[in-house]
Amino acid sequence: MSLRPIVLTGHKKLITCLGYLKTINKIVSASDDCTLRIWDITKMECEQVFKNHMKGVVVILDLSPKCLFLTGGKDKCIKIYSYMNKDAIKCIKSIYNAHDSILLSLAFNYEYDLLISSGFDKYIKCFNIYSGTLKSAYKNDCSIYCLEFISKKALAAGCHIPGITIFSMNFKIIKVLKGHTQSVFCLLYLKKIKALVSGSLDNSIILWDVKNGTPLRVLKSHFRSVLKLINFPDKDMIGSFGYDNAIRLWNYKKGKNVKTILQTDFQRGGTHSLVYHYYASFVYVEEEKKFFFSYFGDNIKVREAKVIKDEARPFDWKV
Repeated sequence: MSLRPIVLTGHKKLITCLGYLKTINKIVSASDDCTLRIWDITKMECEQVFKNHMKGVVVILDLSPKCLFLTGGKDKCIKIYSYMNKDAIKCIKSIYNAHDSILLSLAFNYEYDLLISSGFDKYIKCFNIYSGTLKSAYKNDCSIYCLEFISKKALAAGCHIPGITIFSMNFKIIKVLKGHTQSVFCLLYLKKIKALVSGSLDNSIILWDVKNGTPLRVLKSHFRSVLKLINFPDKDMIGSFGYDNAIRLWNYKKGKNVKTILQTDFQRGGTHSLVYHYYASFVYVEEEKKFFFSYFGDNIKVREAKVIKDEARPFDWKV
C-alpha cells in the first residue's frame, strides 16, 4: 500500500486548476478563493500569492517559450503574467469582459501570437495577446469546454453537444469528429503521431486520426467521466484523470491501460455536474518525478513516481 501523499495547503476554497511553469520549474495553482499561488516544488512551499481576479480562477495556460502564463476566471477576465525573472512574477495585462459568462478554456497559436478563448456564453474568441484586442469571434450552438490546436491553422473544440469541431483560424468549420455519446471535457494533441485525444462525460477516451476524422482507438477503463488528459511525449504514453477518483496511465500505441492509481482520499463534491471538471487537475513534473493533483479540495497532493524501463509497468509508486 502506498503512503499518503504530501499535502500542500494555503488556499481557502476549492482548487480549480494547476499548471506547471516548466521554464522556472514551479507549480501554479488557482482557486475559488480568487487567488493564484506559486509553489517551489523543491522546498514544497508557497512563494507568491496573487489576487488579480475578482472571482474564482478556472483555467491556467502556460506559454513557456514566451515566459508567460495566462489565467481565465469566473469574473469573465483573462490575465497575462510574465515570469522572465523567476523571482519577479507579475501580472502585465488584463483583458476585461472577454466573455459574457464564465471562461472555460484557453489556447494559444504561437505562429500568429493569437489567444483563443471559450466560455459558457457559447462564444469562441480570438485576441491579440500583446494588445488584448479582439480580432474575431464566433458563436457556437453550444458551450465549448476545451480547446486544442492541432496545427498552425486548425483548432479543435470539445463541445457540450457530443462531438469535436475542427475550426480554421477564421472560425470556419472544417469537420466534426463524432464518436462520443456525451460532452467532451478535455483534448490533447499528440504531435509525435499527429493524433488528437479526447476525454468525455461518457467515460471514454478516443484517439483520433484528425486527417480522416475517424477514431484510431477507443480507451475504456474509467467508470466515470474523463476530466483531464496529460502527455508523456518521450514514453508513448498519456495520463487521464477521472471522476472515478483514478489516475490512469495508457500506452496509446497498444491501447492498453498500463497503470491505475486509485485515490480514495479525494474529497468529492455532491452530485455530478458538467462544471465539476473545474475542480479536477493534475500535472506530472518529469524533473522531479512527481505528480501534483487536486480534486474537490483546497489542497494539492503530491506523489512521487519512479520511472522504470519496463514498458508494461512504466511507473512504480513508492511505498
